[in-house]
Amino acid sequence: MKTKRAVFLCLLLCLAAAGLAGCGKKSDGDREYQVYYLNKESTKIVPRSYEVTADESDREAVIQELIQQLSSDSGDAEYKQPISSDIKELEYTLEESLLTLYFSNEYGSMDRVEEVLTRAAIVRTMMQADGVDYLSFYVGIAPLSDKSGDPVGVMTNDSFVENPGDQINSIDSVALTH
Repeated sequence: MKTKRAVFLCLLLCLAAAGLAGCGKKSDGDREYQVYYLNKESTKIVPRSYEVTADESDREAVIQELIQQLSSDSGDAEYKQPISSDIKELEYTLEESLLTLYFSNEYGSMDRVEEVLTRAAIVRTMMQADGVDYLSFYVGIAPLSDKSGDPVGVMTNDSFVENPGDQINSIDSVALTH
């Protein structure tokens, strides 16, 4: 009886050890991010998995790598890079948890729908970097403004509403009878 109990306990410990072996933390540079691109029609943003090669403890390196990904061709004709090659200058500052991105004046000449999608793709991508809780955009030396001329202000992932449907303005009609 004691032998069966010892074998059972040994087997149980081996199973527990095997189960916990997969629970370890990934090493630096192995964290998977979602880099957001625009679809080729510029009607929605699409995430693609990306594994950061920078040391996770170096926030600046991770931010630079993600900006580089947002500025690079995705390698797939179905996706457009959010930061186009027309935007020649791109700088950023990181103060505590606020990442401020400075774009050249070409950013302001984008179509409004494409600009909002571009902004959403950038914000959703950059918010994944450790320590980045807020983003702010500048065009030239002025804060980014909406079509009314009001500053857009500080953004987070919650600043954007995602429509899971196929149509933005879908309308249902029903015939009612009394």
